[in-house]
Amino acid sequence: MRKTELKISALLALAFLLLSTLSLSDPILFLRDRVLFEDNIIFASDFIDPDRTKCDIPRILHDSIVVMVPGNLNRMFLDSRSVANRIAQILNGKYRIFFDTERILLLRRGSENALTSSFKEIECENIPKFLEKFMKDRYGDDVTVTFLNMDTIPTNGICSLSIPKRSHPSKRTSVLIRYRKENTIRVKSLTILLKRMRKVVVAKRKIKYGEMVGVDDLKLSEMDIFGMEDDVLIKIDDAIGKKARKSFRVGEIIKVSDLIDPPYVVRGQVVMAYILIGDLKITTFVRLMKDGKIGEVVSCRNIDSGKLIYGVVEEGPKIRVLVEGS
Repeated sequence: MRKTELKISALLALAFLLLSTLSLSDPILFLRDRVLFEDNIIFASDFIDPDRTKCDIPRILHDSIVVMVPGNLNRMFLDSRSVANRIAQILNGKYRIFFDTERILLLRRGSENALTSSFKEIECENIPKFLEKFMKDRYGDDVTVTFLNMDTIPTNGICSLSIPKRSHPSKRTSVLIRYRKENTIRVKSLTILLKRMRKVVVAKRKIKYGEMVGVDDLKLSEMDIFGMEDDVLIKIDDAIGKKARKSFRVGEIIKVSDLIDPPYVVRGQVVMAYILIGDLKITTFVRLMKDGKIGEVVSCRNIDSGKLIYGVVEEGPKIRVLVEGS
């Protein structure tokens, strides 16, 4: 009996020693809640928070790619648990990995969409009122502010907000809300929809590419023009006689950049051409090879000789043929 007790005691002592050694020596890695990047490739080591991690970052993490960000994205989110599992696989379970947030924000360094450097603290219940005033101060009192996922906002406590800086207005804005719940820091994204309603020119019927726009093709309609205020028409007369640079659906907003002034002469048109040699003026007829406006140089073909010549479009219409030295 004595030997059995000693054997059990020895096993317990050995188990305690092993557990103690494991808990004391097992390296721990902490993940960041935000990663700044310049290249499109992000390595596993970029996700490790050096301020909280007390051990050396394994070399293999510097060579292991976790995500490749598309070149046209300045910001994206990753699931924290997925990143932690990926790093655990790379390290083959030799390290313990901890994370505090549900998602990790990836932010391109120097991006115009970069977030403010610090979070603004505010009582959670005041977030909608604060953000509505913030957006109206930024974009004007006539902007309508709508929150698409109000359930994201915590009902009580203190929250920290981070609002994107933008050089160009966007209809959708994502605001980060950071708060503490059950001794854990959580980060959620609140989506805001911005609108500015105006009476603007829209297509009354389907307009095809290259068509000349007439008065019967257009009407005024109340539309959301947020973000394109400088590129919309508010008078029908400003669009009449212009040429469509794209096809328009019924009810689609007619933008200034989608219309061009029609050419003064068009390809295939036969016009008079002339050339001056001293006091002598020689005329002929040419067929245009391209559209042109007054003052533009166009190519054309002599009707009689078939020779390709170049000339300047003038009122008439007529073509002043270019010769060497003219």
